[in-house]
Amino acid sequence: MRPALAITRLPDTRAARQAVTLLSLALLIFVMALAAHRLFAGMTTVGMIGDDTFEYWKDANALLHGQRDYLSDRATFDALNALALNILGVNDYAIRAFIAGFAIANIALVYVLALLIARNALVALAAAGLYAFNPTLLFYAATELPHVTGATFVLVAGLAATFAMRAAASPRARLTAIFVVGAAIAGAVLTHEDLLFLAAGYAIVAVLPFAVPGDRPLVPGGRSRTMAVALAALLLGAAAGAAWPMFATGFGPAKILHDAMALHSTLDANSTVRVAGDAGIVPMRFLRNITVDTFGRTITALAAGFAVLVPVAFVRTRDPALRPLFTLEIPVLTYVAGFLLVLPIYLEGGYKRLIVPLAALIIVFALSGAYLLSKRFIGSLAAILLAAWASYVVIGGKPWEFAPAPLSPHRQVYDAVKDRVTSERKLLLPACYWMYKPWVGLGSPVYLGDNVVPIYLMDEFVDFDTLIAAKHVGYVYVAIEPFPGIWPRDQIERLFSVTYGVTPDRAMLERIPRVSQDIWRNDTRAQWSPEACAFEARVMRRLLDRRGARVALTIPGLADIYELPAATAHPPGK
Repeated sequence: MRPALAITRLPDTRAARQAVTLLSLALLIFVMALAAHRLFAGMTTVGMIGDDTFEYWKDANALLHGQRDYLSDRATFDALNALALNILGVNDYAIRAFIAGFAIANIALVYVLALLIARNALVALAAAGLYAFNPTLLFYAATELPHVTGATFVLVAGLAATFAMRAAASPRARLTAIFVVGAAIAGAVLTHEDLLFLAAGYAIVAVLPFAVPGDRPLVPGGRSRTMAVALAALLLGAAAGAAWPMFATGFGPAKILHDAMALHSTLDANSTVRVAGDAGIVPMRFLRNITVDTFGRTITALAAGFAVLVPVAFVRTRDPALRPLFTLEIPVLTYVAGFLLVLPIYLEGGYKRLIVPLAALIIVFALSGAYLLSKRFIGSLAAILLAAWASYVVIGGKPWEFAPAPLSPHRQVYDAVKDRVTSERKLLLPACYWMYKPWVGLGSPVYLGDNVVPIYLMDEFVDFDTLIAAKHVGYVYVAIEPFPGIWPRDQIERLFSVTYGVTPDRAMLERIPRVSQDIWRNDTRAQWSPEACAFEARVMRRLLDRRGARVALTIPGLADIYELPAATAHPPGK
């Protein structure tokens, strides 16, 4: 042995390996406990934010009560969300609690996957730590969005594919593993449809080992028949993986396909290809968003570099230890290629969410690839260096220090008025309280539901007194901090003139900006400006004062809640 190489050969006794494994498991439990503390802290009191989050809640609540008249091609996610509401109660944190639970389980699955591939506990711990405290992954783990749940199914598929790749395993075990891959991918696709791009990658993973010499066939009859049997096992698994959520939700294949096509038309209408209009800018923005912006430069460089080096090294050495890396690389490459080739699926630049389900595969591939190739030259020191670097990244981020989860403004308002607002004394929300749909925010049944009257969703205007009487308004929300939305400019002018009875300043209307052309190119609607929202608040206060309303309560930093006299009918002119 050369002296330069000898110094890198550290003691590798059985006792040392057992000690490292036990220490790694202890640290893994600590990492999972700390991540759980971050995700569950204050969960029952912070409330819900966003738009899609309320739609998932609405669909789960409908399913829980036997209602299936909504569009959904995400039967797996719907079934799990309904289960969450059934177990934890119909509240604003049950779905998020389930997703946080999946996020914690994913940390353990990352450890196991890396351990199976790298065969080193330190490398597995490094991968689990980097995954657990990645800011992007933590953000999505604290929402009601489906991407973390999808990641769980992807990890199960990755683990099963690793077993299926083992040439030494029995044919029955490998076919069973391929079956599980199919089932997991079907579950993932029915969690979020963009994971359909993974299906092609895992089909390649399932049949590729049997297409090259050196891998024993699973069944008699040659390589072609073996590939057909492997593909059949994958498809049977996919059928089984799709069957249980369909049974749980009552949605058949025809409805799921119909709803997927309906959602696809909505996707086309909101595509950033229509917006960006540049086939070069969008892919580059997408690639940067899902690599450097999500993982940082080091993991991105490792993943990109070893995506090239691993196949080269395998062709040259035929090292069986490198085979499992292809179960990670191939699906990721097909997924990314799918998005680059099908640009209309992009929505509003929110690209990071698209890589969340595959983040674990990328991190495990980057670290395992680095370890397996570098240990040829520096031995056990490779694992120590990777663990030291991962420790530096994780500890440097001080994951034990974190700000409390932001309190949802909808929850703040709900907590303040829930004992006052009724079906006969509803809460009027101004135009500067943005609501995407009636069931979003305060309009969700988890909060005030039909007991809110959002001006933002009105397209036919009446005078202020008629509005109050017709809608049984007893309370009015006057914004201190508005939530501006998007309206046609002429609609803003009609609101002020018809409902509020004032003529807005023409210069102010002209200063209201058009919506962002980076996202909504050629859209002529206007983004409510702070100036216009402040003007609406002043006008509303003046109207309420003239009708004898009083400030019943103030929600600090959000709004004054005015209470109208119970007998408000037709007061003097405006």
